[in-house]
Amino acid sequence: MKPVAMFDLYAGGGGAAEGALMAGAIVPLAWECWHEKDKTTKRYEPTVHQPALDVHAANHPQTKVRKVAIGADPQWEVRTLKRWFEIYRARGYHIHLHGSPPCQAISGASTANAEDGMGAIHHYLWLVEQTNPDSWSMENVVNLRSRLPEDTPSVILNAADFGVPQTRRRCFAGTGWVATPTHTEEEWVGVLEALPHLTSEFELACPYPSMTINSSAYNHASIEKPYPTVTSQSPKQLRLKPATGKLRALTLAETATLQGFPSTYDWEPAKFQKYRWTIIGNAVPPAMMAAVIRGIQQ
Repeated sequence: MKPVAMFDLYAGGGGAAEGALMAGAIVPLAWECWHEKDKTTKRYEPTVHQPALDVHAANHPQTKVRKVAIGADPQWEVRTLKRWFEIYRARGYHIHLHGSPPCQAISGASTANAEDGMGAIHHYLWLVEQTNPDSWSMENVVNLRSRLPEDTPSVILNAADFGVPQTRRRCFAGTGWVATPTHTEEEWVGVLEALPHLTSEFELACPYPSMTINSSAYNHASIEKPYPTVTSQSPKQLRLKPATGKLRALTLAETATLQGFPSTYDWEPAKFQKYRWTIIGNAVPPAMMAAVIRGIQQ
């Protein structure tokens, strides 16, 4: 088996890269560009500050993390990726390309036209076709599956099946790999198991300590079960309800743990708390990406 070199597009704060490293791959290159809505034009534009890029770079110093607005210069993107692929193929690596294009418009929670979010999807699929990696993957919301071109292989994966303490379901498209679950439903990791320090808050508890979740999909959930889906809104949605009856939100560190990040992951480079919450909520759970990389068939 050749060693794997994974190239990370729409890289965010590095969840996919972290998973690839967990699986024994290397991540030579990552492209990311943070956008915010311009108050005048009302359009999302690249910003000078790059919180996700900074977090990714701080945690993966061996990766060349670059600010690239993917889609702005398609021919340059193809030339650059091909050059990197050639270098690492010559070194004996299997080339895997991964991308997590923005999914806000495609999400069922969005009021935007889903087609507005398909441009990045089609561009990524075009990059795959033009650069010809040995294998590739793309992670996005479940709704994407019905919008993919007919010949695009895809599966729906549940993060809980890979030991992540949340039942986050995502569409993974791609070829050259099979992600094999590591946990049956009976083995799913619950919130309390992932965050055992919460036990002290519930040691005087009623028989059924719970999470109170402010969303239309969930009202109550046992803390002994996985959290539904971590999002950037999780600090507003989730309240722990111990025996005292006083509600409190999950901390940022606790939420990152529910996404499957190691406790040593550094979020400080993002500067502001709102950016950290967004990066964590949008991240690929590392264990899901690790399963894809381990499942590469050469």
